[in-house]
Amino acid sequence: MVEMDRLMVLGAEQELPPLIRQSDLLLVDMTVEKKLPRRDGIYVPSVARGLAIRQVSGRLKGTFLV
Repeated sequence: MVEMDRLMVLGAEQELPPLIRQSDLLLVDMTVEKKLPRRDGIYVPSVARGLAIRQVSGRLKGTFLV
């Protein structure tokens, strides 16, 4: 279970089909920090200009497709 002070809510500013529509609210678990993804899903990494939303899929060889 994630503590409430480690969660952040973001509003999507653009469409990211098929999962995210403009104005959707995204609940971000900030406890992941710099760890590698443990499973497929949507991740919000820090980038030079702020935050980015990326869909991550695991591959058979232990690599990830972003």
